[in-house]
Amino acid sequence: MLGIAAGYATSMTIGISLANFGLTLTCFLLVKFIRRITVSDSLQVGNYSLPIKLIQNVKAINHDEFRLSVTPQDLVLGARTGISYLQFEINGEHEPFKRWFVGTRKPKEFLASLT
Repeated sequence: MLGIAAGYATSMTIGISLANFGLTLTCFLLVKFIRRITVSDSLQVGNYSLPIKLIQNVKAINHDEFRLSVTPQDLVLGARTGISYLQFEINGEHEPFKRWFVGTRKPKEFLASLT
């Protein structure tokens, strides 16, 4: 929008160029910062990876349960209001976090991919 306004103030070509640049930058940042979740022999969420064999227990919880149970010693990925979470209990001596909370809009499908 600012690019089009600048176009009216200066020239239409500059305004369209600025609008295209802004749209391209927005799309790039959106794709870059989306957390990708993959499950194979390890659970990978964005840059974080956890071997499946270290996951002791997994359960789906809603946002209110998440707010009541999360502590500073937990890893929280994808925290937003209005979504559900999967809570992963981790059994590993050398792991820095004892629980992971991963936000998801599809907790049942996510749980099914882990089994």
